[in-house]
Amino acid sequence: MKKPYIQQIDRDYIVNCKLKLAGIIKSRGWTVDALSAKTGIPVSTIYSWLDIERTEFMTFAAASVVCRALKISVHEVLADPMWISIDKNRYLFVRPWMEEDIEIVELVTKFYFNLKELIKKTG
Repeated sequence: MKKPYIQQIDRDYIVNCKLKLAGIIKSRGWTVDALSAKTGIPVSTIYSWLDIERTEFMTFAAASVVCRALKISVHEVLADPMWISIDKNRYLFVRPWMEEDIEIVELVTKFYFNLKELIKKTG
């Protein structure tokens, strides 16, 4: 059930936290099975926390268990808050690119800057 006070930017923040946690696990050379073995947290629970299609994420108590196993602080799992660095109107334009393949984003970004430079030169 969706909670009416949770907005899309909040859901996106959770996705970014999930992606950050998945990246930390991968950077350690661990698997979800290995994290489960070290924490006692069921594999299915960890997978649900990492599933970007699901809205649930681990509680702070569970984060403490996971982060102790990973030897990091809970703070390191939290994504940078988008709402500090971006206004709502700009966010609405940026959001679709967050879900796009990085190769496409890189290509479009290079095209944009090249076009911007060309316009500046021909002014």
